[in-house]
Order: sequence, then C-alpha cells, then structure tokens
Amino acid sequence: MRILSFFILAITGLALAAPGFYLATLGGSPYYAIAGVLILLSAWLVLRRKPGAVLHDAREIAERVVRTAPCPVLTVHHPEREFVAPDALVAVSRV
Repeated sequence: MRILSFFILAITGLALAAPGFYLATLGGSPYYAIAGVLILLSAWLVLRRKPGAVLHDAREIAERVVRTAPCPVLTVHHPEREFVAPDALVAVSRV
C-alpha cells in the first residue's frame, strides 16, 4: 500500500510540477510548480515511512504564511473549552 501511495503521489506531483514550471517561465503563477514539488516531497516522505512529517511541515508552512502574508489572512480558531472546577460549597451541599 505504501508503494502504491508513493507512485500515485509521485505521478500527481510530476503532472503538476512539470507544466507548472513551464507556466512559470512564461510569466504565469508558480502555484502549480510549488504544489507539484510539495506533493513530490509528500511522496518521498511516504516512501520513507514518515507521513506524519507531512502534517508537521504543512503546519509550519501555514503558520509562516499567516505570520508573513502582506495581506489579511482569515484564520479560524477552535473554540476553547473552559475547565472550571465546581464550587467547593456546592459540591459539599449535594453530598
């Protein structure tokens, strides 16, 4: 399964990176070239049995984009939970 995942990711990465570099040389956006290279990196990490590294790298890249972007970036935070201990008197009165 790992080898199959590697080949699927590698083919997808090459299919995006090669035309992406061509488009970038014509003056277009480098998005597809960058996306293809990142998918190739994911394929390499899957082959080396370190798929968790992909998530770690994605978190670092996302944090860097949010911190250094020249334009506003919308971020959504998970609602924080309040861990409030019950009042000691209320807990005693129920006993």
